[in-house]
Order: sequence, then C-alpha cells, then structure tokens
Amino acid sequence: MLVGAAATAMLTLCILQLTLPGAASSVAYCTANAISVSAVIVGLRLRKPRIRAPFRWLAAAGMLSLASGLLHLARPDLGPPWNSADPLSIAGYLCLPVFLIGFVRTTARRGLDDLALRDAAMMSAAGALVLWSGEIAPTLFMMDAEPATVLLVSLYPLVDIVIVALAVRLVFQVGWRLPATRLLLGAVALLLVGDGLAGILRVSPNGPEGHGIRLIYMVANMLFAVLALHPSMVRLAGGTAGNAVENTSDSPPRRSSAGRRTALVLAVLAPGVMAQLAPTFAGPDRLIRALILAVLLWLVARRLVGTVTALGRAEEATRHQSLHDQLTGLPNRAAFLSELEERLTNDPAEHWVTVAWLDADRFKQVNNTWGHPAGDEVLCAVAERLRALVPDVTRVYRTGGDEFAVLSSGPDADEGLTLARGLQTAVGDPLPLSGRRFVEITLTIGVARAHPGTTSATDLVRNADTALYRAKAGAPSGLAVFDDSLRAEVYDRLILAEDLRRAVREGEITPHFQPIHGGEGYADLIGFEALARWTHPKRGMVPPDQFIPLAEDNGSILEIGESIMRRACFELAGWRARTGLDLHVSVNVSPVQIVRDGLVAMVESALSETALPPDALWLEITESLLMERSGPVRATLAALKDLGVVIALDDFGTGFSSLSCIGDFPIDVVKVDRSFVKRLGEDPRTTELTRLIIDMATSLRLHGVVAEGVETAEQAQIMASMNCTWLQGWWCGRPMAPADVVLPEVGPLTARSSAVERR
Repeated sequence: MLVGAAATAMLTLCILQLTLPGAASSVAYCTANAISVSAVIVGLRLRKPRIRAPFRWLAAAGMLSLASGLLHLARPDLGPPWNSADPLSIAGYLCLPVFLIGFVRTTARRGLDDLALRDAAMMSAAGALVLWSGEIAPTLFMMDAEPATVLLVSLYPLVDIVIVALAVRLVFQVGWRLPATRLLLGAVALLLVGDGLAGILRVSPNGPEGHGIRLIYMVANMLFAVLALHPSMVRLAGGTAGNAVENTSDSPPRRSSAGRRTALVLAVLAPGVMAQLAPTFAGPDRLIRALILAVLLWLVARRLVGTVTALGRAEEATRHQSLHDQLTGLPNRAAFLSELEERLTNDPAEHWVTVAWLDADRFKQVNNTWGHPAGDEVLCAVAERLRALVPDVTRVYRTGGDEFAVLSSGPDADEGLTLARGLQTAVGDPLPLSGRRFVEITLTIGVARAHPGTTSATDLVRNADTALYRAKAGAPSGLAVFDDSLRAEVYDRLILAEDLRRAVREGEITPHFQPIHGGEGYADLIGFEALARWTHPKRGMVPPDQFIPLAEDNGSILEIGESIMRRACFELAGWRARTGLDLHVSVNVSPVQIVRDGLVAMVESALSETALPPDALWLEITESLLMERSGPVRATLAALKDLGVVIALDDFGTGFSSLSCIGDFPIDVVKVDRSFVKRLGEDPRTTELTRLIIDMATSLRLHGVVAEGVETAEQAQIMASMNCTWLQGWWCGRPMAPADVVLPEVGPLTARSSAVERR
C-alpha cells in the first residue's frame, strides 16, 4: 500500500514538473525528492533490514540532492556552472557508489568481497578509458570549453561508470529476478541516461530541455523510493534484523556463468580496442590513456590472482568436505578407509592395526522420540567425547548414521581393546541436550585387529562389523572381539532376520498370555499380558530377546505390534464373554509406534471391532518415553488417555525417569521391574526402593502397581506386606498360547484357597 502511494504521488509530481512553469516546476521537483528521502527512511523502519548502512547512504544522497534543489530554488541567480551542479549535488551523487558497495558486500560470499570490488574497479577503469578517449579528450582539446565545464562533463560519467560496474556486479551475485534488483537496475539506467543528456546540455547550447532531464531524475528517485519500501529489499540487505539471509556460506564459490564471463571479457577487451580506434590528441592525452590502460591491466592481473586463489580455496574446501562429516566435523568413511589402507600397507609388520566399530545404542529411540534435531545433538555430543578421549595417534571417524570407527595401531595387541573399553565407559555418562534434558547413550563395540600385510582393509572392516553384530546380540558389556567363531554366529543372525520377515508375512508371530493376579492373597485372575512369541518351523520357539531387537532394526515391529494388539483384544473379548469377569489385557507398545501416526486410530479400531470397553486394554510403554516432555509422545499419550485405555509404565526403575516425571504424564499403572523383585529379601536397599515406588503410586493416586517377575512365595509375601496391587510372573503362571489358557467358569479362581501358599 505504501509502495503504491509513494509511486502515485511521485508520478503526479512528475507530470506537474513538466506542466508547471518556472519556480512551480522546481517546487514539484524538490517535493518529489523529499518524498523519495522520506520513503527510504520509512522503509528502514518498516522492513527492518539487517544491514542498514546502504540505505542510509541512499537517504544521504537524496538529502544532498534535495538541499541542492532548494538552494537553486532560493538563489536562481547563481552563475554557471554551479547553477546546474553545485557541490551539494556532486556530494550527493558520490553517495550512490557507496550505497551500492554496501549491497555488494552484503550479498557477496564470505571471502569474495575483494573480488566483487575488483570487478567493479576493473569495469570502472575500462569505462574511464572509453570516456576519456571518446568524450573528455575531444571536449578538452577540440572545444573551447571552460575547465569547470570539462570537469563536470567528466565527473558525472565517471561516477556513472562506477555505479554501473557495481550494479552489474550486484546482478552477478543475486540475480535479476529479485524485484529489488530490477528496481535498482532501472534507477541506475535512468541515472545513466539523465547524466548523458545533462552532459550534452552543458557543452551544447542546442541540447535537450532541462525539464525533460529533471523528469528522468525524478523517475529514478521514484524507483529508489519504491525499492526502499518493497518487501524484497530485505534480501539485498541480508534479511531482517532477526532473520539473516545473507549469503555468507563457507562453501566453495559457484562457477561463473557463461554470461558473466563474457561480460567481464568484453569489459576488458572492448575499451582497449575503442581507445585505439579513437583519435589521439596532444601529448597529455596519450599519457593519460597509457596510465588508465596500465591501471586496467593491473586490475586484471589482480583479478586473475584473486580468481586462482579462490579456486584454490574452493578445491581445498571441496576436498575437506569429501573427507569429513558435515554434522560432527569428524573424518568420514572415505577418510577412514584411506587411512586404514595406508596403515595396513606402511606400518611395521610386528604392529597391530585395530579397528573398533562403534554403534550408539538408543540413538534411534532418541531420534524417533524427540526428532532429528535431538538426534543430531546426540551424535555431536558423542563425537565430541570420542574426539576428546582418543590419543593423538588414534583417529575417530563417523562412518554413517549412528556408527563411528576408531582406528589405532601399535605394538600392543590389546591397546585398541583397552581404548575401546575406556570410550564405552566415558560415553556412558549422561549427555546433556538442549531444554535441560539428559540422555544416556551406551556404545556397542565390535573390535577387529590384524598385522599389516596380512589382510585387506575391506576384510578388517567386515570383521569389525561382524564383531559389532555379536556385541548387539548380547555380548558381555556390549563389546565383542572378532574371531573365526563369530562368522557362523553372525551368518545365523542374518538368516534369522530373513526368516523373521517371512514369519511376519505369514503370521507366525502370535500372542501368548501370562496371567496377572490380584485381590486377597493374589487369588483373583484380573487379566493377562500379551507377549509376542515366535514358533519357528525348524528352530522351534525363538526367544523374544533374539527376534524383538531384529524386528526393531528392520521396522517389522510395527506390523508385529498391531497384530499382537488386535489378536489380544479378540481373545480377551471371548474370555470376558465366557467367564463374566472384567478381565483386561496388557499389550506392549514400542516407542516407534508411539511417535508414528495411526496408533490411536488402530487402538480405537481394535476396541470397536471386539466391543471391548476401553479400560479393558492396558498399553505398556517404556520408561525411555518419559524423556519426552512435549511433542508427539505427549500428544499421542493424551489421545490414548482420552479414549479411556489404561497407560502402564513398564520396567519402572531401569531407565531415565525420576519419580517426579510420573505426574507429568497420563500414567495409570506402574510395573516394578523384575530386577527389583529378584533381590527382595536379599538387598535391603532394593526392598526399600520397591516400597518407595509403591508408596509413590499410592500418593499419586494411580490405579495400582504390578510387580513383574514374581517367582517364589517369599517374593509374593513381601509384595503383599508392601500392599502391592497385582503380581505377574511364573509364580502366577507361565505365558501360554490362547488354547492353553485356563479360565475359571464363574468368578475368581477357587482351585487354591491362598495364592501365597503356591509352589
């Protein structure tokens, strides 16, 4: 709106300037100048550009031009040549190149400011050579012109050359499609035309009318005013004060386009050719031409040196980027393989070259729970700790994803293994993240070593990767060293992963149900936990700790989770109908399911299809999800709570949460981890912690507490003394296939009068 108002006002004044006589025309001209200056000031306040200095120089140019106009309006009797160009006007015109230099510096890539100014200086020198040969020298040596007139004839075109050179350089940097750039080019073009006509008017009595020249300047000022008010002006000025968009990348400069190269070549060659074709005059003329040409050639040489230097920096930056990870700054896989090849080739034969392949456990969980920014923070924090801990002769690499590699060599065969254990311990300390959060990341490490000349880099890396697979599969302390026995084991794991994909497709993963008891003496059956079980056609029953990690790695945990939930709801609906009991079923939900869209809809669908009341379905989440205090996890849990399902916190006491975190989430039930139950009666501290958890649940008015892993009557009695609500474990019953589940016909179990007397 302001842009349109300013343009309309100035166009109106342009018309008045042409039609009004004498002083009134000058008033219109000065008023247009005043509007232009005001528009620049308003634009600075309205758009809040990050870099303001260029627009201040533009405002200064307008103010000086306005002062010049007012001076001549007040003193029309000033004699020539100052009636057409007084010192105020000249000073204002000299502000325009400074205005453009500010934009050139703002939009230039870091390290290319000098090149930008050299281009402008080179084009200015070329233009000066043409101007001297074609206009100034003929005027000075052939016409009977006063020195002041010759000075003015020369000065404005010289400034114009600098302005044009800077404008062209600016177009090279930001392109011509930006509206602000087009407005700037239009204003510069009009200034060039106006100055050319003014030069003719000064030396020729039959030159163009002054009103027409003023009109050209007024339109140029109008374009400057629109430029200052247009939203795109912030792009030229490096963005807004709070949102920088300037191009200050350290990446290598882009190659010049064909058009840009052509323009620069013509800017150098054409002036020299024209200067040779133009007639020469007395001795000073030839001397001045030679001096200008020498300056031009010197600038060209400097430009070539600058280009070669920039290309060298670009090549070095490209090489660095090709060998380094951009996120962590560590050398990447390519650098690792190159260094490994060199050590295997050149190190002494008696040395050991050791590769430790590191995998950041729980990284995927953090990534899925908090998003990629948090995952990036974790990777950077792990990289920083690794870099700080390794000795100078050892290097750390990020080889991709959440994997790192440590390469060491020396006479001691166990040196690399000792270092790997130290790194594992150091990284295990909680890592601070933004938002005052902490996360515990452990390292799983596979180590392989060999003497130089006895193996290839590819084989050594494969061996380390094989050891890493073994470590992930449950090696002590999460660290494994490669030996020949690992090959068959890892191969078997790969075959099992393939079988798992087939098993998911063919529905071999089925729920088994472990009873949960409560009531007096824990004699009442109150529900079941649905546990995923896989009966392999050849291997038989595959333990969950073998196939669940594989399912999480390959993503099939989503399909398994949905299948178990729907089948568990189906079985529970039948059991409730047969017994008349308000039984529930508890189903584990993986962190991946929580953060993915569709879980709430799937739960709602499963309940609807089986006509189960929502509180008959318990969803068990892991403690690690309590790290997330906002975002998709909180939203999903809230939506599930709104459905009416019961949210249970599984394996409490083993993860990241504190007791205070429970109140921040819609948790209904806490499940005490089996590691606490196992030590009841043996470790007083564990017994007291268990009591504290149960008391906490009571204070928070949760539905109750489930003790997992109860295997003996003694454990059951201790839990009863603590007023634990429910028990689960082999003491209550083993996980069973649906067909093997034994249900009471009516009411609570009566086969045994007291559950605490069992077994």
